[in-house]
Amino acid sequence: AAVAQCIRWCADTGAKVINMSLGSPTPSSEIESAINYALDTARAVAIAAAGNDGASSLNYPAAYPAVISVGAIDTSGRKAYFSNYGSNLDVVAPGVYILSTVPYINRYMFLMGTSMATPHVSGLAGLILSKNPNLSPSEVRAIITGTAIDMGEMGKDWFYGYGLINVYRALLATPSPVLSSDIKEGNIRVKVSGRKVIIEGIEEFKIYSSDGRFVFSGKEFEGFLNAGIYFVKGGREVLKFVVR
Repeated sequence: AAVAQCIRWCADTGAKVINMSLGSPTPSSEIESAINYALDTARAVAIAAAGNDGASSLNYPAAYPAVISVGAIDTSGRKAYFSNYGSNLDVVAPGVYILSTVPYINRYMFLMGTSMATPHVSGLAGLILSKNPNLSPSEVRAIITGTAIDMGEMGKDWFYGYGLINVYRALLATPSPVLSSDIKEGNIRVKVSGRKVIIEGIEEFKIYSSDGRFVFSGKEFEGFLNAGIYFVKGGREVLKFVVR
């Protein structure tokens, strides 16, 4: 209950990245609900440790689909002996001989664990969002996994996921934010900021994608659209806008 409350507090206070160096082999619907709340309301990226049992299943909340799960590699670049693994492991990061804080003795120590690996990925997510704060959690995940250095078997595997995170490649792959645009034609006004689109019309209008697919009908629209070209048709007026 305390973990779930903390996740919700993070979302409500504007956190964009939530690091969870914690876990349990037992699922919790309360924690899963809190994570989904953070993604839905704050578009926060949730990242969690895979676990330190050397087991072929991930701990929770790392095992939830909405969470980026992190395993650990040792100083030789191989999977750490303690790191949990499985088909739903996303990436790995250094997790052995990591200098960290130990609050109950008020000092620094070299520690190991997937809890030590997870903050590396959370830091990368923060860097990505510092370059482009308009990215969604799924877009941040795609950049992290898509730029990871492949390890183990070719492609995604149980022991390394998509591979070892690479900060340099990830930031190169992060697109620059799209400047907001404000277009007005007759009775229709379109505001585009990244993937967020706001459309206002005096009369009912319809939104179509460039391939003719119907998207929406009404007098007001506010939401996120996939990248592409769209047309707004209201009466005799047709307005074109681009979501990048």
